[in-house]
Amino acid sequence: MQTFDLPLTKLPEGFGCARSSSLRSTSTTFETCLDARDRFRGERCCVICGWDIAVQHCQIIRQAEWHTWRALKARQWLPPNATHHGQHDPRNGMLMCANHRLAFENYWFYIRYSPEKRRFIFIDQSDDGYYRKYHGKAIALDVSDRYAPFATLFLIHEQRVRGHWPFAPVVPDLPQDTAWQDWIVSSGYLRDPASTDSPLFQRDWPQHDPTSSEASSFHPVSGGPATSTGLALNDDVVAQILDATRNSLSWKTSVLENTSWEGTAEENIEKYQRVMGDDNPLR
Repeated sequence: MQTFDLPLTKLPEGFGCARSSSLRSTSTTFETCLDARDRFRGERCCVICGWDIAVQHCQIIRQAEWHTWRALKARQWLPPNATHHGQHDPRNGMLMCANHRLAFENYWFYIRYSPEKRRFIFIDQSDDGYYRKYHGKAIALDVSDRYAPFATLFLIHEQRVRGHWPFAPVVPDLPQDTAWQDWIVSSGYLRDPASTDSPLFQRDWPQHDPTSSEASSFHPVSGGPATSTGLALNDDVVAQILDATRNSLSWKTSVLENTSWEGTAEENIEKYQRVMGDDNPLR
């Protein structure tokens, strides 16, 4: 467990992107953090398909939608002290290839976070032949990352996708077991064993032969027989995703990054402990 020297007078090392204070709320920070987060074997990758050529920065809530960003903060779907503009926050984005970015921004598919399985899952609303192979599988976003996207933002995008395809199933079918996207498994990027409180992915080089039976043995998320199940969207589901988002490391570190540390050492320690709660490494 990581420890820190007391008294705590500033944000602990590693709880923010390496940047000067003048860059804290710029699009440069947004792009730099995404480039560092969504990377495998030293290359930036699309979180959907793993493609590493001409990868682009994609915003979940677009720059022009400042009013939506403000409304989300007012309703505490985002930290109250989050950045003023969504295009400045790396938790409002991900890397995608040109094809998947275009499809995402034109509402062909959406991404749903499952608090139970701790996975961000690709949902093909269009039932298009190309995107069908990604449907129901988890993408390369790690909820344990301090810059993981706020899961609540995907709910806004999901509503728009559903409205764009009014005759698609309201409750789309999903496999009972949530597999990872094929390229994540075949490349050996999953850590073994997987843990809920540590990085899900081995981003440098595979720890083992990805073609081995061991690699395929933890391909699905265990949850019973591989039968179909529905993906509902109701008040209970929204409440679960909200609760998971507010208790995520990403939410807590966002609060810390935008907290003033101009008080005394004791005041700063209290602020830090109040935000981190059970995740507090000072305990």
